[in-house]
Amino acid sequence: MLHLLALLLPSEPEVTAFVDVRVIPMDRERVLEHQTVLVRGDRIARVGPAAEVAVPEGARRIDGAGRTLVPGLTDMHAHFLCDFGFQPDARVDDEMFLMLGNGVTTARLMIGRPEHLQWRREIDGGARLGPRLFVASPQFSGRRYGDPHFNGVEVKTPEAAAAAVRQCKKDGYDCIKLTFFISRPVYDAVVATAREEGIRVVGHVGHDVGLPRALEAGQQVEHLDEFLEMLLPEPAGGRTSVSGMSVWDPRSWPSVDHLDASRIPAVAEQVVQAGIWNTPTLFYLDTFGVRRSREEIQSWPWYRFFTPDYVQKFEDARLRFLEVQPSDERAARFVALRRAFVKALWEHGGKLMAGSDAPELFCLYGFTLHREIQTFVEAGLTPYAALETATRNPAEWLGIAGDAGTIAEGRRADLVLAEGNPLDDLRRLERPVGVRLRGRWIPRDAIETRFDAIAAAFQAGS
Repeated sequence: MLHLLALLLPSEPEVTAFVDVRVIPMDRERVLEHQTVLVRGDRIARVGPAAEVAVPEGARRIDGAGRTLVPGLTDMHAHFLCDFGFQPDARVDDEMFLMLGNGVTTARLMIGRPEHLQWRREIDGGARLGPRLFVASPQFSGRRYGDPHFNGVEVKTPEAAAAAVRQCKKDGYDCIKLTFFISRPVYDAVVATAREEGIRVVGHVGHDVGLPRALEAGQQVEHLDEFLEMLLPEPAGGRTSVSGMSVWDPRSWPSVDHLDASRIPAVAEQVVQAGIWNTPTLFYLDTFGVRRSREEIQSWPWYRFFTPDYVQKFEDARLRFLEVQPSDERAARFVALRRAFVKALWEHGGKLMAGSDAPELFCLYGFTLHREIQTFVEAGLTPYAALETATRNPAEWLGIAGDAGTIAEGRRADLVLAEGNPLDDLRRLERPVGVRLRGRWIPRDAIETRFDAIAAAFQAGS
């Protein structure tokens, strides 16, 4: 297992030096050329011009010429394959290495399990090698679905909802995750109790709740849920569009014809004024608007990690959607309006965060986080702003901005080294030269070797 392997690896040098490297510190929009960054243990000890920073004797020297150092990436909406039975829990170390090998050094798991809390303790204690984990509660849903891997709490009454919030806070989860079938009274009870307990509410917004109530409640919104409904002629009249599960309902898609794009700036301003952070998961939800063929999906470099049972489940889902898919015009408008919302939120000063929503519909953490960052640029963000969604912004929301998300002396040395300048082409982050975290340097050759072994193990079921 990977955590046992990590304990057997040779000791790392006390100091690692990235010499003559370009640094994108992410504290503000700037690039520092020809720097030397000294890392001591798991902390950044020095950042300064290469001509002025002496490299201590015995330090590991990593050539930074023509390369760029950026903060480790954060995936703000992830799940493990093992959470849904596509891999056993015993393979979680491999799953976490897929994150690390893609430069993901922090992840927020969005349907929590007690096992996640245990794995976090083991990572923090040095018994496992993995990203820094933040763990949402088991999902709160108005009814069970997706058995046998529901991983949630049925909250049918306000009393049940309040009790569940208190229990999740006691158990040590970081936030309350809402999914589907939540009634307004239950929602109100969740929000009120969470406020009393000092725990934040995140996740989906259902049609029965609506975006105005979510803004009032201060909920952190995933997937831009209920944003499109705000563009309907009568958004407060109980009408629905294609947020949440409605994307699967052919009766919902005609509503796209009536969405008024001129309302987007006003809605974005309302969201920003309410202080609401958003994780749009653009790449994942593009699935419902972009015609991705089986051949395209099979060409993705992460496809090799999907087992036959996973492929069968999600290929069946893809084919089901094709049976009810909207017209090309409606599908394209769905994608365009969501991207327009993202651009408007950014232009109005809103905070956006990157999330892969792996392992939904052929998404895989790390790999599709890179696609998500690139999709932000397609939506109109600058490359720097897109990179903020996976570095500085998540650190601020998670309350660790003084410790992570930027490169500065004294901060955690969660770092990604890339060839060239990622601000010229964010795809440069897809194959990092190496990743530094928790006092260890993982070079490209080790990443490739481990990825090959993981793919073989996943397919063999060993």
